[in-house]
Amino acid sequence: MAEQLILKNLPFIKILPLWAQELSYKYCSQTANLYIVHGNIRDFLPHKMKENVFNFVKIQDYIADVLFGNRDIIAFYDRSSGVNFCTEEMRSDYLRVMSARAGARNGGAGEDELLSIDPYKSFKHLEAYFHSSIPSNKRIVLIIDYAETLIPNTDVSRYSEEERFCLVTLNRWANDPIFTQGDVSIILLTENLADLTLRIVRSPSTIKVAIPIPDEKVRESFLNFLNGKEKILLEKGLGTDETAKITGGLNLINLNQLVAESFQEGRVINLEYLRRRKKEIIEAEAVGLLEFIECEHDLGMVSGHDFVKKRFKNAARAIKQGRLDVLPMGYLMSGPVGTGKSFMVTAFAGEIGIPIVKFRNFRSKWQGVTEANLEKILNICKAMAPVGVMIDEADAFLGNRNQDGDSGTSNRIFAQIASFMGNTEYRGKIIWFLITCRPDLLPIDLKRQGRA
Repeated sequence: MAEQLILKNLPFIKILPLWAQELSYKYCSQTANLYIVHGNIRDFLPHKMKENVFNFVKIQDYIADVLFGNRDIIAFYDRSSGVNFCTEEMRSDYLRVMSARAGARNGGAGEDELLSIDPYKSFKHLEAYFHSSIPSNKRIVLIIDYAETLIPNTDVSRYSEEERFCLVTLNRWANDPIFTQGDVSIILLTENLADLTLRIVRSPSTIKVAIPIPDEKVRESFLNFLNGKEKILLEKGLGTDETAKITGGLNLINLNQLVAESFQEGRVINLEYLRRRKKEIIEAEAVGLLEFIECEHDLGMVSGHDFVKKRFKNAARAIKQGRLDVLPMGYLMSGPVGTGKSFMVTAFAGEIGIPIVKFRNFRSKWQGVTEANLEKILNICKAMAPVGVMIDEADAFLGNRNQDGDSGTSNRIFAQIASFMGNTEYRGKIIWFLITCRPDLLPIDLKRQGRA
């Protein structure tokens, strides 16, 4: 049955973005019913309606309309809005069925209770409604937004009674064969996977799907979409294709903001305006976790260091020729204070014309926040590629595997950074520059050839 369903929907699934294809295949396999969709979930999502024609919608509408076609039962829940449904007919059916069910037992349940923001009440009534709908073979989807407010990433001993209730309920639903076989799916939405409790994230019955920041092709499609509505002012000679290349790292919400502001002001978008606004938007999006480094000079401005300059010029030539396979993953820049290490890095970035960012302090005293901050800035770096990443005082900033006293946070952060730096998928796309005057204090893991 699952294989027939996959084959039947294969032509449709292939026009979806990769994350939606993954979600569709996992859903059709009927092996799990709890999904975590994370990453760029607050953005416009592109749906390819036909060749080179896209529509852009929010994630709730994308899941409800594009993936599930607004059929059967699609419910929404978050701590602010309570329970809602995809259509007015679904909402009316839920209120009718549950009012009659509750009325037969204890004098009735009002609309405020059935649509309550209180998870005790909402989850109880939704579960009863799902059970009553399963015999009629209805496909049921519950989308829970801001899931981190229900099951945050902290020690369970610190959970409130309400959070414990949510954790147990979601775990029970994920492992309930009636829900899986009855086609009841629970989709949790969160921006950072690190914000959710590990008991759910690491559960073998949970499927995790990441939505990436849009690539150049999607950005160009969105700009063409705005251009078709005559809501974009581009400098003569600057096309949507070149604008899409320059705006790497911006999501579609950011891009729409940039275009709308320039249109409202009657300001024509040129390269300088794009560079300045991109810097401002990404630094704001990173909430002070990343800093853009201005590159107004190239290696010709560096005096001496002939061997280093030769290496960097060879690397710059390889990048311009697309020979990313011959590049190192990163560079370790060591030397006494004041010898121009940081200046050399910015000169190299200026030589090849790529942006360069500097990691700022992303650590926090609150459990889970440090991991969430790092996840956010690594996602931004992936979206900005090609990009240089400079880490000054790397020996102190990155730490090592053997730090203690912070519940293992430093160890996890070190492992996450080391794993990302060693990922050859980003060779030549994300170039690491580790700067230190004490290379002897830098862990051997980061000094090996595969990373620096």
